[in-house]
Amino acid sequence: MFKRTIKAFNMFIRRKGYKMEAGEINLSVVVHRSNDVTLEVRPIPTPRENELLIRVGYVCLSDLDLQYVTLGPSLTKQGYAVPYVLGNQATGIVLRAGVGVQDNFQEGDRVVIEPGVACHKCEYCQQGRFNLCPHYSYMGTADRPGALCRFITHPMKNCFKLPQHIGLDDGSLCTRLASAIHACKRAGLDKNSVVAIIGSGFSGITLVMTCKLLGLKNIFVVEFSEYRLGLARHYGAEYVLKFKPNGDPHYLKEIIEEIVGRLPDVTFDTGETGDSLDVATTITRSAGQVIIVGPRPHRIMTSLHHVTFREIDIRGVFNAGQCFQEATQYIKAGLIRVKDLRPTIVPLEHALEAFNNARVNIGGNSVVLVECFKEDKQ
Repeated sequence: MFKRTIKAFNMFIRRKGYKMEAGEINLSVVVHRSNDVTLEVRPIPTPRENELLIRVGYVCLSDLDLQYVTLGPSLTKQGYAVPYVLGNQATGIVLRAGVGVQDNFQEGDRVVIEPGVACHKCEYCQQGRFNLCPHYSYMGTADRPGALCRFITHPMKNCFKLPQHIGLDDGSLCTRLASAIHACKRAGLDKNSVVAIIGSGFSGITLVMTCKLLGLKNIFVVEFSEYRLGLARHYGAEYVLKFKPNGDPHYLKEIIEEIVGRLPDVTFDTGETGDSLDVATTITRSAGQVIIVGPRPHRIMTSLHHVTFREIDIRGVFNAGQCFQEATQYIKAGLIRVKDLRPTIVPLEHALEAFNNARVNIGGNSVVLVECFKEDKQ
């Protein structure tokens, strides 16, 4: 009886993915140069002190991943170009804990992975602004291998446990949600703020979700895609305005003022259109704020007329600040679920197709998940 129980337990463990099987390989998505991405087998890493060995579950493709695929990989802090594994928004299952970790994590723990790793010693870290640490390294760049693979190691401090009722796919939203929370905090929003969001791709939709969670009622979304406008409306945007690239932003000003009697206090520019910053500064009220969300790989030509003559502040947002744990709480509470975003799910073996889906599907579904390990949810 006892032997049968042990055998059944071992089968359960293997089925759940908590144990590494003999012969498993670390299939990885590696970027070499612009539009040169390959599937390669890389060594399975060994966790060092205070690190975890993690079987990757799901990776949500990010703007940064697409940027590196299209424009070429980032450089190391020393200025070198080296091939590296992509992927920075991930979840997984703990396989092994390094020295100093066993009291906090156990084999089989399901975790969401915070991609940015700071030193926790500098003046910025002491202020809680870990994303500004001069020693900051980020997954999926030349300075830290990414998660588009089967197995990774990662510091314990940057891993947060997920309860059993939350899927690994849902947890993959944490990084993007944390960035949206950080953006809203940078803007100093309150429930009476009037907000405009330019672009309703993944970043725009998570901003809509976050604004709703904060209790805002006057949320405008500006977008050219009918499909994405429908998503924005579905997730709580009170007003959606169709606006084609290179259109006249004064038209938007008139509509917004007519609806709520004033212009937005804050406009979030997610960079979904080439002239989005011009639109943002035009439609924001005097003494208001424009928050730039997401990477800007190219130089931007824009007019500073509204910035100077109407004293509009422009603020940048880099990653998630110290909002990652807050984002995990929203996920744990079931307030945000990945299935509501209707993601495209692609297995790791077909990850190169996932990049093509994400790049060509402009105006459509912008949420692409790479499934590195299919979790048994039964």
